[in-house]
Amino acid sequence: MLTYTDLHVTTTEFGRIAISAMPFGYMITCTRAGGWELWLDGKFIAGEFDKDHPLALDVAGTTICSMIPFQETIRHRVIGTVVKKN
Repeated sequence: MLTYTDLHVTTTEFGRIAISAMPFGYMITCTRAGGWELWLDGKFIAGEFDKDHPLALDVAGTTICSMIPFQETIRHRVIGTVVKKN
């Protein structure tokens, strides 16, 4: 059975990380207008349709959405840790 611990978030800012390993306050939302988005305490962090702050979500390795180029997403999956990119 899948749970929220199987959800992984990938952004170009911090790489791929399980939502359960992220600090409290992060929230994933999905709306018809905005698609999938990542928020922290009411501040937009990344989104499915945001080219400047792209977001990828996967559940147990199955991609839900991805605006991050394929090779970048694969690199983060191989590393599997929080990465701070400059």
